[in-house]
Amino acid sequence: MATNRKLSSERKKTLRKLASLMNMQNAHPLPITGHLLRCFDIAISLEETNFLLKIKTKPRTYKQLLKFSGLTEKQFTPFINEILKKGLISSLNIKNIKEAYILSPILVGWFEVYLSGGDESDERKEFAESFEKYFSSRKILNFFPLRNYLNHKFKRSSKPNTRIVVPEKKTHTKLEVNKKIEVEPVKIYPSQNVFELLEKYGDENKIAVIHCFCRQWKKMIGTPCSFNMSGESCIIIGEATRHVVKNEIGRYISKQEAVDIISETHKKGAIHQVFHRKDDLSLPEIAICNCCWDCCGILSGYNRGLSPLCIKSYYVAELTDNSLCTGCGLCIKHCPVNALELKNNKCTINKEICIGCAQCEVKCPKKLIKMIHKERNVILPMLKKSKARIR
Repeated sequence: MATNRKLSSERKKTLRKLASLMNMQNAHPLPITGHLLRCFDIAISLEETNFLLKIKTKPRTYKQLLKFSGLTEKQFTPFINEILKKGLISSLNIKNIKEAYILSPILVGWFEVYLSGGDESDERKEFAESFEKYFSSRKILNFFPLRNYLNHKFKRSSKPNTRIVVPEKKTHTKLEVNKKIEVEPVKIYPSQNVFELLEKYGDENKIAVIHCFCRQWKKMIGTPCSFNMSGESCIIIGEATRHVVKNEIGRYISKQEAVDIISETHKKGAIHQVFHRKDDLSLPEIAICNCCWDCCGILSGYNRGLSPLCIKSYYVAELTDNSLCTGCGLCIKHCPVNALELKNNKCTINKEICIGCAQCEVKCPKKLIKMIHKERNVILPMLKKSKARIR
């Protein structure tokens, strides 16, 4: 346990180097602060730190890792297995190498895996508490005029690193016989329907489930999910499934089991975000996050006034007839960004901030809301502390 131990200047220096290397593995580097280094110190031993600094950022073979360790093969096996299970490095297939290993990003990467096995040891509880301090420390930036400057800079330079997908039913266009059809140039469109992703990866037997990092983190600091969702609900897809299953971080599930998880979490209030390798939407998908706005690091960060928000969206909510609205407020409770409000006991929608998650559509008892296709990047500024939904 590292709770009360003060980090030496040398330990801080080596951990900072490691954090910098891990930041290079992602399109969105994290600020390296004392709280972040404390998370590193809790989870990563001195021997592991020195080893990870040697492999740097390039893909490495098993033989190269063994050589870097300076251990015998018998000693190396439990050593590397522990590092893999912690998520500090991940395995991947690359050209001319059957299996390679590469240093993980901090987020999305190591952080998610470290708590995603469901282990609630004292060490992981301490890690969760330290991560909460790191996460909350961003509140010191929320003051005028710095907040305005950061929001302006974010709006000009930000790119989305997640996509919102919805569990909609497939629709088919009715074709008329003997009618000429204008054919557009062939183009590959990213899936906007979560079930299409499950079809794609389910047919390849590349779907696994792990514990939700955000929900596990919240649970371990004493603020469990207010939407009463299962901890084991984050879906891994594609090549990443092999790594999480092999290292006992998660387990393979069938396509139907994945559909059931999506359906159950959506009914309870989940927003389905797709994560891509290196946080780059042009790279393959690696996970479908099924999280609620009070637990999700991205959405809760926005709702706590800790960070702005930038998400790729494909839909926007639209009211069909708000004169029939009874003012029950269910849509407002479940909207992750407060895009809905009651005026004169009738629902209104601010389409400028709607992220198209479809929670309002599924929650409206009168079925007065429908989702309209509208692809766009939704950029929302950091909220003032007085307007933060979570305090």
